[in-house]
Amino acid sequence: MSVSLGIIFGLITMITYGLGNTYLKKLTDKTGTFHSVLYRTFFSALMLFIVALIFIKTIILPLNIFLILVGLGFLGFVAYFFYVRAVEVGKVSIISPIAHSSVIITVLLSVFIFNEMLALLQIFAMLIIIAGVILVSFKYSELKKSRKLIKGLGFALATAVGWGILFFLWRVPTNYTSPFIVAFYIELMVFIFIFISVFPLKKKIFLPKAGKSVWLFAVLVGLLTGTGSLFYTFGINLELVSLIAPIMSAAPLVTVISSRYMLKEKLEFNQKIAVALIIIGLVVISL
Repeated sequence: MSVSLGIIFGLITMITYGLGNTYLKKLTDKTGTFHSVLYRTFFSALMLFIVALIFIKTIILPLNIFLILVGLGFLGFVAYFFYVRAVEVGKVSIISPIAHSSVIITVLLSVFIFNEMLALLQIFAMLIIIAGVILVSFKYSELKKSRKLIKGLGFALATAVGWGILFFLWRVPTNYTSPFIVAFYIELMVFIFIFISVFPLKKKIFLPKAGKSVWLFAVLVGLLTGTGSLFYTFGINLELVSLIAPIMSAAPLVTVISSRYMLKEKLEFNQKIAVALIIIGLVVISL
């Protein structure tokens, strides 16, 4: 059986988001979480703006669609804001698996509100992928020795809810306008809201010690995640959200594998099991 184009777009999203997160680690080490998100969304929106003008020539929208996209952008900003706060006060080994469980919310909302129906085999594959995503998102050794089990938990849960709703509602504007427009405006609005938050949070827009490597990583991460957002939009325009979202959420698989070879990070036992689970799930869900 041939793989559908929507599934292929979902796999491209998984790969580009995963690689983007690998380099985002390097960018975050140099700038901190807040500025890494600020710079990532700027270059992502810039890339999507250029692509939109090339393929559809205009970015003008009816007011009602524009307001929907502003709302989605604000939701994305709120989710990112909570994620930044969670990472600042908590332990990544606790925060990451909780945040990545957002796909459960996306799938459940799609099934009950969009009335999407999955075959039994697809449900099985989806559950395997979700389990793998949660397992691969942390290192057990760090979790075991961590004493910060409560700090950041509320922010992490808020992030999961925000991302879960965002990737569910992402489908709505694709019914009325081009995927190029949808991806561009969501990334643009997230950037604008983060940029505005610079002032009440008393953050600097430009870091004084940001060298060339910071901007190179920022551009690279922006290009990769912008590409991921675009192909996610293409994917859910052709297939069920509840089918594409789990594939997209498997991006940590690519992150841990690429980090193993690019950043020389070791895979722990739980991550090795997770890699196997996600691969099995991806193969099954593509059948």
